[in-house]
Amino acid sequence: MVDSKNKPNSPTGSQLTKKRRRSQSSPSSSKKKPLGEDNPSLLQGLEPVRTLIIDNGGDTLKYGWSTDDYPSLLPNITARLKHQFTVLVGDELQQVQNPTSLYGNTRSTERGMIVNIGNQAQVWKRLLDKVGVVIPQNSEASIAFGWQAKSRKVNAPKDASEKILSQTIAVLLLLPPHCPRLLLDQILHVWMEDFGVLRVGFGISSVFAAKEHEELKCSCTIDLGWSSTLVVPTFKQRPVQPTAIRRLPIGGRHMINMLKYYMSYRQYNLMDQEPILRQVFEKLSYLSLTFKDEMKVAQCTPSGRRIYDRDYVLPDHHTSHHGTVRVPFALQKDLEQQQNIAEKKSEEDDQVDDEVDDEDFNDDDGSGSGGDELDSDDNGEDGDEEEEAEDVERNRILKERAERDMVRKLQEAEEQVLLVSVERFAVPEILFRPQDAGMPSSLVGLAHAVVQSIDACPEAYKAALYKSVFLTGGLSKIPNLKARLEKELRPLVSPDYTICVEMADSPVSQAWMGAKFWAHNTSFKVWSVGQEEWTHNSSSKRTGFYSKLLLPNGGIYV
Repeated sequence: MVDSKNKPNSPTGSQLTKKRRRSQSSPSSSKKKPLGEDNPSLLQGLEPVRTLIIDNGGDTLKYGWSTDDYPSLLPNITARLKHQFTVLVGDELQQVQNPTSLYGNTRSTERGMIVNIGNQAQVWKRLLDKVGVVIPQNSEASIAFGWQAKSRKVNAPKDASEKILSQTIAVLLLLPPHCPRLLLDQILHVWMEDFGVLRVGFGISSVFAAKEHEELKCSCTIDLGWSSTLVVPTFKQRPVQPTAIRRLPIGGRHMINMLKYYMSYRQYNLMDQEPILRQVFEKLSYLSLTFKDEMKVAQCTPSGRRIYDRDYVLPDHHTSHHGTVRVPFALQKDLEQQQNIAEKKSEEDDQVDDEVDDEDFNDDDGSGSGGDELDSDDNGEDGDEEEEAEDVERNRILKERAERDMVRKLQEAEEQVLLVSVERFAVPEILFRPQDAGMPSSLVGLAHAVVQSIDACPEAYKAALYKSVFLTGGLSKIPNLKARLEKELRPLVSPDYTICVEMADSPVSQAWMGAKFWAHNTSFKVWSVGQEEWTHNSSSKRTGFYSKLLLPNGGIYV
């Protein structure tokens, strides 16, 4: 949900358009040269020197050159500190020790789509600065955002040999399926006109993330992202059918917001503490394989003594900036008692076995009883010594227990502890039961969405798609997701079909790695549009290169 109190930190699309008009009407804009005037050869179909691949996720951007082994991560968010006008972009927010001091957090996407092109342009500019790409200083966005002065101070290359001109690179941008044409026009305008790159291409992130079966060449890719979950059946790196794509409006963002409401209602007011609740969700959440049984445990057992209860110690931002997880003290005591009872029982069993062995030995021994009186005196003295030793041990244990209780009370007085109980598995449960989050009853869960998506495909693909269900995306890291999905799918699918669910080794960077493979094995002219095509075609005549841009790499848009 979008916070109405948070004011945007950057111009929106309409505001950016107004600034462009002002810059065009200003005297300085009359002196501006076209992007290719200094070097006209750039517009004559030259090959790009490098290819920059960007997976434009709602939470983080995964980016890197096509020659890199792994992508880098950049948060797709902007914010500012209280009582300051400087906007912090991307990784600059991570340098703030106390995230609660940030104000006006603004994300560029909503439900997976870019809705704030001005804010997204600032994040893209930060990305280009980090990889050392220099954009034209006379572009409209540079004038509107004031990048002309900032570029001399922030991330400036140390020597001329490190500079990478934007007119020499190609960009492959990964977007969600069914991206509106109007949005594609705005994105292309930013990259072509404002950043001045040589070529731009689009692709579907869920298609590139697919891990197809070696023999069947099919994959039912489930992309669990920040603001939505996509089910995309693919065949040979292309969607099987546009109408088979299913989208659930449930993602990591909704689960964190739901956890925020639960915690604020039951304990502290944490409505403005999204970074803390995100850490709690990432460290403690899991999907239950027996949801009803664990809820019965919650009904019968007091809070703080359930086997899945955990304490999350909130950071004080003086000695620590990250919270820690521990077992509640009451549960610790119960577990220790259970362990002591088990140890005592095992000792009694061993003692009974020893007594049986001694009796058997005495029966076999035929020695006399001449020394019985002397043995009885020795046993009396030994018994007194054993009682004294037991008293000393008992006093030592009581003293240690009193010290532990004292330390615990001091910790409780100094620390702020967040008790996380049924929320650990009740929040991720909305992935299979959206009605628990107050969503319409007509909205199906993940298992039903997978069945609907595969049923919408031709009959020849169904058996192969059920055999190659593939989980990717940051939210797929939730424990027990694979086992739970298999359990939910089995009753919904015909027994004639074999169900096989796999998880990506690196779910966050899976789409970027697939796009890298595509860029290496496909000519850039197939998946990209150049400056010359963009300049010599008006918006009404761009249908031809849009079809060229989107269809060959599996992109199907509306």
